This record gives sequence, structure tokens and C-alpha cells, in this order.
Amino acid sequence: MPIFSRDGVREDVWIHLDDESVPAAETPSAWTVPAERWLRQTPELAAAPGRRGIRLAPDTEVESLAGRLEGVDLVTVELPKFKDGRAFTQARLLRGRLGFRGEIRARGHVIPDQLQFLQRCGVDSVELPEDARIETWSRAMRRFQAFYQNGLSDRSAAELRHPR
Repeated sequence: MPIFSRDGVREDVWIHLDDESVPAAETPSAWTVPAERWLRQTPELAAAPGRRGIRLAPDTEVESLAGRLEGVDLVTVELPKFKDGRAFTQARLLRGRLGFRGEIRARGHVIPDQLQFLQRCGVDSVELPEDARIETWSRAMRRFQAFYQNGLSDRSAAELRHPR
């Protein structure tokens, strides 16, 4: 799957391990596991080779990861359908409350209209479907240049200016 971010498009190098697979020396250098598994096996997985990632289900309580994000490079949040906004909250909590500084990636039913809102909640990248039109996503990223509310992205809120 292609990965879209402010830096452009890149190929996904992460593999997604299930509840049974064990990251080993022969495992590619970047892997993810479900959050439930990470919580059960934090010491073992934190010692495994490679870059580490966690996949959050929509119903994962983000606060359960407090104190367990050391050495985690990627957290993936899932948008299972358009009406489900829990991933926005998860990203915001990861950045704001837990101070996570690694990459946050959105996957699932993500549409270009959501891109800037996801970024303002702390999401760095989006997993795109194979048939995605990159220009559509690039345009969506540039749609708004100023915001009235503060966000977690690197853009600052716009100041209201009154004519003199």
C-alpha cells in the first residue's frame, strides 16, 4: 500500500504480525502488532529486533498505553467506516496526553476530505488504497492554509484581524 504524508508518497515497509508471529532476526526491520498483544508482552516485544509499531483497534483505550510507548516508532489508528471518528480522538490523546512523538498513521476508510483534520489531531501519514489518485490527496492537504482553532499539527492558529 502507498503511504501518503506531507513528505510525499512512499511504499509501506511495515509488516503486520498477528497474535502468534514472533519478531525475530529474520523479520523485516519494521513490524506492528495489535495493541492487546503489545500490552500483554511489552517487555518481550520491546526487546525484539527492528522498528516497533502498534495497531490500535477503534475500541482500544489509548490511556492503557501510558508508560508503554518507549521504543515504539509507529502507531496505526483504524477508521473502519466514514461515521467512526474514534481514530481522531485516539491520535489526539496519543500526542496530547501521552506525548507520543513517533509516527501516527491512519488506515481503513479514510477519504481526502478528512486529511487535514487527521493531521490537526496528530496523524502524520495515511495508508492509501492502491487505486488512490495522489493529486487528489495533495490538493486535500493544501485545501486550508489557516485555522481559527489550535491543532497539534505544525501550523499555528490564524489570528482574527479587524479592519482599521
